[in-house]
Amino acid sequence: KNIKSTIPRGGFASILRSVVGPPKLSKHLHEERDFVFILAQWPFDNEMPEHFWILQTIYKKLTNVSHNCQRYGNHWQDIGFQGSDPSTDLRGCGFLGLLTTLYFVTNPELGRLTKDIYRLSQHETQNFPFCAMSINMSRVAMHALREEMLTRECNRNGNVINVFCEFYAAVFYYMYQLWKKQKKTIADAGFLINGKYCL
Repeated sequence: KNIKSTIPRGGFASILRSVVGPPKLSKHLHEERDFVFILAQWPFDNEMPEHFWILQTIYKKLTNVSHNCQRYGNHWQDIGFQGSDPSTDLRGCGFLGLLTTLYFVTNPELGRLTKDIYRLSQHETQNFPFCAMSINMSRVAMHALREEMLTRECNRNGNVINVFCEFYAAVFYYMYQLWKKQKKTIADAGFLINGKYCL
C-alpha cells in the first residue's frame, strides 16, 4: 500500500519549512519511519497466532491473571476495548495500536505508570476505556511523526521506533495527568482526543 509518512508542503509552507524547520529525517531512518506507518495499515489477522498472543499478553498484564481468555467476549471490555472484538477498535491505527499498547504494558520502566493509568481507567467516576485510549495515544504519536515533530529527536538518537514509543508513552502520561488533576470523565474524552492538546 501507499503510505503517507510526511505531510507534503508546497508554496510558502515549503519555504517556511526550509527556513525554520523541522529538520529533514536522516535518509538512513526513512525505512524505519515508513515501517511505523506500514504497521498502522496492517489490520488484525486472526490467521496469525502472534496477533492473538499480543492481545492475550495485554489482557494478562493488565488483569494479573494467568489463564488464557477467549478471542471474543465481554472480558475485552474489562481492559478498555469497546466491544467483544478488540480488532474493531484498531481502525485508523491498525496493528501499530496493539504493539504500542504491548510496549506500554510490558516495559518494566513503565510498570508503575501502567498500573496507575489502568487503576484510574477503572475509577468509579473518572473511568475511561484503557485500551481504546492507548490506541488513540498511538494515533497522536503517529500524527506527530507524520508532521515531522519527532524528526530532531529521531536524528539525535539515530532511531525512529524507540523515539516513537517514548513519545507515545509521554503522551499517555500527559493525558493521565490531565485526566486525574482536572477530574476528567468519559464525557471529556472526545475533546481530549480530537484536540491537539499535547502537541
